[in-house]
Amino acid sequence: VRGSYAQQIVLKYTTLPPPELSLMGYLYANPLSAIAVTAAAGLLLLLGALAVLRSRTARREHARKQELEQFLSYVCRANDLVIEIDPFHAAGRRYILQDGHVTILTQPADIAEYLSLVHPDDRPSMEKYLLPDKLRHILRERKELYIECRIRTQDEHWHWYAHTLQGIAPSKQYPQGAFILFRRDINE
Repeated sequence: VRGSYAQQIVLKYTTLPPPELSLMGYLYANPLSAIAVTAAAGLLLLLGALAVLRSRTARREHARKQELEQFLSYVCRANDLVIEIDPFHAAGRRYILQDGHVTILTQPADIAEYLSLVHPDDRPSMEKYLLPDKLRHILRERKELYIECRIRTQDEHWHWYAHTLQGIAPSKQYPQGAFILFRRDINE
């Protein structure tokens, strides 16, 4: 009993400073703090990695879009008319070069209306090439069809144009496939 009383007196009148703990000692003595610090550090690393990855992806996407625009602008300069045609929904996307940038206009794509612009002497051969079975074959085989004919221009003159109709493979945008029509003025 005496030893315990003596211990009480020593503890009562003797104060020792608390031992200084290193970071590892503190974390070992306080496991919940250790878990919180580790989680916060891991979260910061993860956020940093995601930011770097997102930045790289954005740069790649931007570069890919620039390359695509350069290619499309070349195609638009080389042709008088470039139209992506969805024959199953009578819809078209016309590519136009304006101020050095490619603009896409959505418009109806009506083959009958286009055929009304074809010279009467050339219309039967154009109609033969644009029969549904022929168009399905071009789509299925991703073939290319080349046709030259006269088209009535806005100033009511006839000009010779070369038409290239290219089948496009089915995609999310065009589940049944589509065409791209390139038209070039070959009038001499």
